Amino acid sequence: MNYVFAIGGTGARCLESLIYLCAMGAGPKQITPIIIDADEGNGNVIRTIDVIKKYKLIRDRLSDVKSGCLFHTKINYDENNFINPLDYLDEEEPNLRNFYNYDILPDDLKLFASCLFSKPELDMKLNLGFRGIPSIGSVIMDNIQYEKIFEPILERFHQEDEHKAFIFSSIFGGTGASGYPVISKILKTINNECGIAGCILLPYFKFNRIKNSDEIEPDSNAFTYNTIGALPFYYKYIDNDTNYVIGDYVEDNFYKSSTGGNEQKNNAHFIEFISSLSFLHYIYDWEKNCPKFQALQVSRSEEPRNMDIMMGDLPLKLKNMDIEKCIEKFGIFVSFYTDLIDAYEYKEFDQISWINNNGLTKKVIQKNNDHFTKVNEFLDNFIEWYEQVSTNEASALKLFNIFKIENLLYSNPEKYRKFKNYEIDKYIINLKNKKTEPLDICINLIDRGIESFIKKEGE
Repeated sequence: MNYVFAIGGTGARCLESLIYLCAMGAGPKQITPIIIDADEGNGNVIRTIDVIKKYKLIRDRLSDVKSGCLFHTKINYDENNFINPLDYLDEEEPNLRNFYNYDILPDDLKLFASCLFSKPELDMKLNLGFRGIPSIGSVIMDNIQYEKIFEPILERFHQEDEHKAFIFSSIFGGTGASGYPVISKILKTINNECGIAGCILLPYFKFNRIKNSDEIEPDSNAFTYNTIGALPFYYKYIDNDTNYVIGDYVEDNFYKSSTGGNEQKNNAHFIEFISSLSFLHYIYDWEKNCPKFQALQVSRSEEPRNMDIMMGDLPLKLKNMDIEKCIEKFGIFVSFYTDLIDAYEYKEFDQISWINNNGLTKKVIQKNNDHFTKVNEFLDNFIEWYEQVSTNEASALKLFNIFKIENLLYSNPEKYRKFKNYEIDKYIINLKNKKTEPLDICINLIDRGIESFIKKEGE
């Protein structure tokens, strides 16, 4: 079992990118995501959970999905997979003062606590997160090992050695920076033989501070100093198999400032996609002689064009998984499936040969509309995500040209220049189907048809 811990808003955005890689067929057989955030209304977290639920509803309708096929990865997720480290605090006043029972402490301990934390920090409500202050988060985070969701995880880690855990978090904020070492230590203490790794995100964005605010606000100007202070501690005390360190030079890549809640819904960034690739590198390619800290490098495959990042610039070459092929196939799938949905609006839809031959008529699809609608909604989420990473002001991630198979690959625009989406139909029409569930039939046939198309026309 592969457990994926996503800590804080940055961790949630990395997990969202990983879900799309799983949809592409690049993920392992199963993952169990665990999302940890004190801010239950965090817009980044809500968005990621929504994507997971849609993916899961799709995957649950599919059977016998082979490695490398669309939606291969089974995702184990329910409401218990979200952990709020504040659950045991007073709901009305979730702050450090209540955590320490400060008002009834002896005077000497009050003085000690006052030396560690200012009065505003003691009284700061924590239900919108730790506001970029890891010292506060560290105090709270250590108690998450007593959450119910941890009981079966710790039991499995204690009994078996083949389980792996991977952690996504930033090192420059509050929630992620405080959670990464805590989760690493908890799991390593239970079973030193289990595989544990993670991706530590260095600063890769800034935001303007809220003007005239009386509350403690995160300060992106402190991100670099937080990172410089935390890295030596991480290096000395974290004993994971390996830790991927990924970041980007920040000059003027500003996000909208937000204290937390639903307003904290940052646009996706290519760094989060690179970070999700680090999970695949660990699952498929990690060896015992790997360095304790390492970076996945994005490097130009040719002379600089602009700040755009193409497929050939990415660390996609693995021994046991062809990620580039998975990405390419998913790009064709998005384009082909979108055209198929458009065709559904016309009476000629039932005349498409492979649709008719496999009983996927309008009547059947209408009967199973909820299942097909989830695919549409999931792809809408993906398209929104991709538009964000492909138009990022810092560096745009250009994987493929959505909706245009004849100009699909930015890195190789001539590859499918002479083709149109409908030409994939001839690669599907003669495929034999052994499935019974309409959505399962549809995705399986399209997947195999695109596979044949790439093999024949893409070589």
